[in-house]
Amino acid sequence: MRINLDGVVYGIAAARPAIIASGGGTIVATASMAGLVPAPFDPIYAANKHAVVGLVRSIGDSYAAEGVRVHALCPSFAYTDIIKGSEQTLLDMGFPIIDVSDVVDAFRRLLNSETTGDCWYAVAGRESEPFRFRNAPGPRLD
Repeated sequence: MRINLDGVVYGIAAARPAIIASGGGTIVATASMAGLVPAPFDPIYAANKHAVVGLVRSIGDSYAAEGVRVHALCPSFAYTDIIKGSEQTLLDMGFPIIDVSDVVDAFRRLLNSETTGDCWYAVAGRESEPFRFRNAPGPRLD
């Protein structure tokens, strides 16, 4: 939690005044697809990334008036050193691995958006866009 969540919390707290002073900008927190869907193979990591997603969604609108947009980038497994040696295992488990360029493309799309508080996925075979969460259920009207 210290790295995956506290690092984001303290990073946002440190960057926000500088972004406001410069006239506005975008903070991009690194989350993961594990923050958008269940990840039973690593539930502690998933809990960390779900927390980052919740943080970004919760502060996005409240910082907008100051000119600070906040998003999360949620890539699936990408060909990086962190998965080196596990590629075939991931593929055998049904996890397609994306190129780092796909994550960069998602990052660029995110920066060019006009929104805030979104969680942008980067997955194989789809153009990146914000993940659409369902609204909380309201009272039954029956």
